[in-house]
Amino acid sequence: NQVRQTKQMVLDLTGSDIRFKQEGLYMTFSRMRYRHSEPSGGRGGARGRGKRTTGCATMTERETEAAIRFGILGCATIARKVSRAIRLAPNARLVGVASRTLEKARRFASENGFPEDAHVYGSYEELLQDPEVDAVYIPLPTSLHRRWVAEAARSGKHVLVEKPVALNAGELQEMLAICEEKGVQFMDGTMWMHHPRTAKMREIISDASLFGNVKW
Repeated sequence: NQVRQTKQMVLDLTGSDIRFKQEGLYMTFSRMRYRHSEPSGGRGGARGRGKRTTGCATMTERETEAAIRFGILGCATIARKVSRAIRLAPNARLVGVASRTLEKARRFASENGFPEDAHVYGSYEELLQDPEVDAVYIPLPTSLHRRWVAEAARSGKHVLVEKPVALNAGELQEMLAICEEKGVQFMDGTMWMHHPRTAKMREIISDASLFGNVKW
C-alpha cells in the first residue's frame, strides 16, 4: 500500500492524464501542472528505440521520450520504496542517483532495479548538473532539505522532497519562494493524501445522508 500511495504521489507530481491498472486498482491522475524540458543528448547516450518495459507498463518510444526523468539525491532506506514507485509509474523514469560516495550510489542503483543506463554520481552537485534529469527526489535528513531544495531549484530541477519537509515554517517558506522564483514544481512526500482510498473516504464522509453535514 505504501508503494501504491507513493506511486500515486509521483503520478500527481508529473501531472499525467492516463488511466492505469495495477493489481485491480484503477487510478486517475490529472492534478498538478508540470513544465519539463525536451529530452536532451548529454550523458548516457540514446534512451532506446521502440518499446521500453517497466515493472508494470510497456512504454512506446514516444511515451518514453515524454516521461519525467527522475534523479534521486541520497540513498536513504525510504528511497528504496520511492524508487520502486517511480519505476511503476508509467509517466516517470529513473535516470540517476547520487550519494556522497560513488560506491554507495552504484550499490543502491544495482540493488533497486535502476536501468542499466542510469547515471550514478559520487556527489549531489553532479546529479543536479545532469541535463537528462528533469526532477529530483530528496530523501535526505530534514536539516539538509533547505539547502538541497534551493540547489535543485537553481539547477532548474523540479522537486519532490521527503517528509517532514522542513525544520520549521520559515524554512518551508524559503523553499517555496526559491522554487516559485525559478519556476520549478515543489511537492512534499506526504503520500497518504494521494491514495484513491483517501478520496473515497472523503466522498463517503461528505455524504449528508450517511453522516449529516460534516464541518471540515
